[in-house]
Amino acid sequence: MSDAIQTIDQNEQAYPQSIRARLKERAPFRLVLLGNAALLAQPALGMSCSERCPASLNNSAKTAEAVAIAAGIHGVSGFQSPVERSWLIAALPSNASMIAVPAQPIDPTRLRDDWRVAFDRGRLLFVMAHDRSGRPCLTTPLQRHLFVAALARAMFVVYAAPDGNVQRAVQEIVTWSIPLLTLANPANSPLVKRGIEAIQAQELGAWWAARFEINPEESIENDLEEEF
Repeated sequence: MSDAIQTIDQNEQAYPQSIRARLKERAPFRLVLLGNAALLAQPALGMSCSERCPASLNNSAKTAEAVAIAAGIHGVSGFQSPVERSWLIAALPSNASMIAVPAQPIDPTRLRDDWRVAFDRGRLLFVMAHDRSGRPCLTTPLQRHLFVAALARAMFVVYAAPDGNVQRAVQEIVTWSIPLLTLANPANSPLVKRGIEAIQAQELGAWWAARFEINPEESIENDLEEEF
């Protein structure tokens, strides 16, 4: 995989429709890509988790991570919190592809060895974003959580701490009609009260397959039409 930086402006056909439709006037003017740009067209499961995740969710989060990877579910995340980073690290040696929305620009000459293997195999894409003046525009955790959800086919919220950035993102994401799910656990009762579906960790692979593995291209068009 080439280390060359690619860009996609908002007026280009390759710019993901879901970003324009969901973020509207906040959609970044330019996407800056490092890695396999074709991954943007793959249905991906977005994943967010607050920095501090309750201990009662640790085992379920690990099980969901393993199930997603075994099922080959493509993922997109900021990979900033410990739970998010764990998913990325576990996925790198697998056949699952990952889209990372980093907090800082990525230097392709300084990729970690495990990142480099997945990157060279075309299974890792870094997506950054600039405004019209060329300044980075995903500079806050809230912006990155919303951008991840705008790229995703469905959103998996492992845990949202009260008054935290994940919770603030969820407050908007639930208005998009994008499928959202979380883990069945008392700690996630505030999410369930918002209408978010709760599942057992081992059900994640079947949940995804039932919705997105039959005809994902048709599915994304239908979902966006329903949202807007």
